[in-house]
Amino acid sequence: MLQLASLFSDGAVLQRDMPIPVWGTASPDTFVHVTCGNAEAYGRSSSSGQFMVRLPAIPAGGPMKLKVESGKEIVIVHDVLIGEVWIAGGQSNMQYQLNSGRACTHPLENQKPMNRMQEREFLDSIREPDQVRSILVPRVAKGTVENNFSASWRKMTVSNAPSFSAVGAWFAKKIQETLHIPVGLIECNWGGTVAETWISRNGLMRYPETAAVLREADSIFCKQDAWIGSSEEILHKCYEKCGIKDTFNRGFAEGWADPGFNDRPWNEMNLPGSWIRQKISGNGVIWARRSFVIPENWVGKALTLHIGSVDKQDITYFNGVEIGRTGKNFETDFWDKPRDYSVPAGLVKSETVLVAVRAYSFAQDGFISGMNLENTETGEVLSLDGKWKVFPEFNGGLIFPQHIPELVCRSENPNAPTNLFGCMLHPLIPFAVRGVIWYQGESNADTLKEAEAYHQKIRCLIEDWRCQWELGDFPFIQMILAGYGEPNTFGPEDAWPVLRDSQIRVCGEMPEVYAASAIDIGDACDIHPQNKKDAGLRMARVALAKVYHRKDVVSSGPRLQRFSVEGKQLRLEFENSDDLSFRGGSARGFTLVDAEGKNFSPASVYVEENSVLLQFRPEFAPVELYYSWANNPDGNLQNGAGLPADPFHILF
Repeated sequence: MLQLASLFSDGAVLQRDMPIPVWGTASPDTFVHVTCGNAEAYGRSSSSGQFMVRLPAIPAGGPMKLKVESGKEIVIVHDVLIGEVWIAGGQSNMQYQLNSGRACTHPLENQKPMNRMQEREFLDSIREPDQVRSILVPRVAKGTVENNFSASWRKMTVSNAPSFSAVGAWFAKKIQETLHIPVGLIECNWGGTVAETWISRNGLMRYPETAAVLREADSIFCKQDAWIGSSEEILHKCYEKCGIKDTFNRGFAEGWADPGFNDRPWNEMNLPGSWIRQKISGNGVIWARRSFVIPENWVGKALTLHIGSVDKQDITYFNGVEIGRTGKNFETDFWDKPRDYSVPAGLVKSETVLVAVRAYSFAQDGFISGMNLENTETGEVLSLDGKWKVFPEFNGGLIFPQHIPELVCRSENPNAPTNLFGCMLHPLIPFAVRGVIWYQGESNADTLKEAEAYHQKIRCLIEDWRCQWELGDFPFIQMILAGYGEPNTFGPEDAWPVLRDSQIRVCGEMPEVYAASAIDIGDACDIHPQNKKDAGLRMARVALAKVYHRKDVVSSGPRLQRFSVEGKQLRLEFENSDDLSFRGGSARGFTLVDAEGKNFSPASVYVEENSVLLQFRPEFAPVELYYSWANNPDGNLQNGAGLPADPFHILF
């Protein structure tokens, strides 16, 4: 009868210097005795056999044994360390492992993608593999509230570390090496998830905006269809209802793959890139074509076409002949998978060749990664990136599955309101932790309206978790979203800067809520930037400075504190402002807006001690200032630690 929750298994890391809840099941109405090192505590199981015993605080150390006794039964957990425990939560950029990821373009000869280099650097620098440990909460969505899960603690060895969260691994390693105490990482994350799936029912009911989400879900979850049948079938019906079903290949029939086809009237698209973000078309099918001149000695040789990926499916042609295809129907397994298509020597008849890609995306984004052509015999590589001719075969508009209630509100959908709180987070409560590192928000920023609503949702999530854990205002460190999409100085209709603003605002509104920024280490063509090292280390900076009170660590980049108008100039004052500078030279990222909504650049921007002075042009009367306000902004203000300034918007 005596069983402990999965968190209390061999190799566990328990939180130092605070009471440690230990729970599980035993025979009903029996005394329970728990010991760990020199600490001990007593309790009793309930009439149903549930028990919760709280050990007194234990200082960092170990290894030691956790021993639980109930009646004649004994359970011993071996190799337990006492240290710092953090939850690594969020969506795919937190889920992203040290050994995952892809390059936008196929790596050139003797050139490795950043994620591969960072993985190697991490593995080569492991010095104390026993001192950092991780447990991965299984990704389960079934509309229930779970009390337990099946998983084991893993040590950060060279063989285990590649499957750790990359951000979490760099964070945990830095904390351990700085504090010289064990660190435990609880990985509880799922790619593509929205904030509201991680909030409890009670949490969502606290505010009118989030309660409305729950009421809509309740109206669907009470029906049988939400619990039975194939989610894939429902998905197909929803897409077909939106008119997005791919049932033909009109472009091929009309000669769009042929070298002789006249594509001059077509639009141009930068590749790698998103045809949706470049406003070429919505979800559906687009064709991309481009002619290239290859080296003379390549003629008559076998080649290989490398495509970083196509979101979500493709049929690819070389000189009018199909050389490969990936995906069919509504499959979503290949949106981020590289393609390597062989080009037979017989197709390479001259120095001028034509590549055509039929790309099909039935939801979310539509994207073609970087591309190159390789001489299979010599290994020489020709980049095919740049401007391509594009035309939509059919445009189905913008389709977001998370906006279709019948699809969202299904028991197995990870984005159903409260679903992952019940299935993944609930089994962790009330395990003693120091705090949370949180990398999420991309899935709440499909539209401006959604991004504006995120402020209330992230507040709700933080309040809810703190209430559930009963640990008070434990630290909550967010990652400000990385830049993504076409680089831009000012995007007034962009959703991501609005969501970033919500992340920053909540730091000033709630105690012990902080943010590190990845805004300058994003990837224009990949929503999953490969530089997870700096992301993890920046979160560790915040923890070391704000949670562990290390005075020798700068927590983050400049954050606007106050401003003042001084005639025809604006003075901006920042915290974390030592040694302000503009990375790379002159200032970028500042946009002034007048009362009529016209925007323009400042006359000049320069640093004066710990302030930034921004001068107006005499002919303009600005009333607003935006900094780094775009999905992928080009702002370059930084402090002496090389950390980027947070984006901001002010009225004056």
